[in-house]
Amino acid sequence: GNLPKFLVVLGVLALAWLLVRLLRPLLRHTLRRWERANALVALVGIGVWLLAAGISLSILAGDIRALVGSLGLIGLALSWALQTPIESFTGWLLNSFQGYYRVGARVAVGEVFGDVYRIDFLTTTVWEIGSPGRGFVQAEQPTGRLITFPNNEVLAGTVVNLTRDFPFVWDELTVPLA
Repeated sequence: GNLPKFLVVLGVLALAWLLVRLLRPLLRHTLRRWERANALVALVGIGVWLLAAGISLSILAGDIRALVGSLGLIGLALSWALQTPIESFTGWLLNSFQGYYRVGARVAVGEVFGDVYRIDFLTTTVWEIGSPGRGFVQAEQPTGRLITFPNNEVLAGTVVNLTRDFPFVWDELTVPLA
């Protein structure tokens, strides 16, 4: 008796898959010069899949009131359990659209100081730079350590970008003369 419902759900999911496969290249081609195009493409894909999942669940449930109540409780539990990953994803979104830092920028985020090596959905990896008072290298040279911090640091702390508006980093070189 549920076979027609399952077939419709499979059709909806196949349509969502096809739509995402068609929209990604189209959006990438349309937004190719925009530096935050990848973030928008990812958000559109997530939105299409969430919409397809909601339609599929409403088809399978039949009685939408029980489904909405159950989904509300499940959503509350998941949002509480996944609070840090959700904040980190939100930090990634803010960084993607506001441009606090990019790969290659020299930043200080909380206790972390260095050059941005990689930016992922949940974490940012920084190549640590030593300077007086930081680390074991006393110049502004890489220490060789990679530090990974969650992107929710963008929400909670101060982000200092030393190369955002000026592509050079000031440094001092002391030369002792006898």
